[in-house]
Amino acid sequence: GITTTPATAGTSTMRLRLPGVVEPNSYKQVTVTSLVSGRITQVRAELGQSVMLNEVLATVLSPELAEAQTEFIAARAEHTAHDQRQARAQRLFAIGAVSRQELEMLDAEKSREDQRVETARTRLTLLGIPEDKTQRLATPADVVTTFDVRAPMAGVVTARQANQGLNVDPTTSLFTVVDLSAVWVVADVYETDFARVRVGTPASITAAAYPGM
Repeated sequence: GITTTPATAGTSTMRLRLPGVVEPNSYKQVTVTSLVSGRITQVRAELGQSVMLNEVLATVLSPELAEAQTEFIAARAEHTAHDQRQARAQRLFAIGAVSRQELEMLDAEKSREDQRVETARTRLTLLGIPEDKTQRLATPADVVTTFDVRAPMAGVVTARQANQGLNVDPTTSLFTVVDLSAVWVVADVYETDFARVRVGTPASITAAAYPGM
């Protein structure tokens, strides 16, 4: 009663029942840190809270930020004063009251002053101060001493290490924000079943927490 038939390629109708876990999309979770060093004075985000893009999560009091702004103001003031000295020297050179050597020294100093201002401006950019605010820095009264830590994307706060009074630097993890609008279901496939699973294979998901879905 034994019969044989040639082996051919086909589609298996056997189902696999595999354990799995629901987890966040690994490409849509971000660890939030502060761009500046300092001390946290206020925390506005709670664990499990939904946040929007650029929403303020915490506020940091930062002497580093104040120092960088003060350096920029001083560098720009010195740059302006040097421009005035250079313009005056050029007028005196035209009437022979200043030597060419003195004028060339002022020209060399001009390059150093330009570099000093640009270095200070770049540091402010790296500390998160936009160009429009940088341009408005004129006196010590314009200096801002606090920095707002903002959400880099919309999502849910799934971890919070930030607390009021905590000293932080750019390497300190403050929050983890995850976009849960789409999640992954990762199933564990046994090695013996590898040949029965491929890209595009349909799958259905059941969860004890949501029976009937």
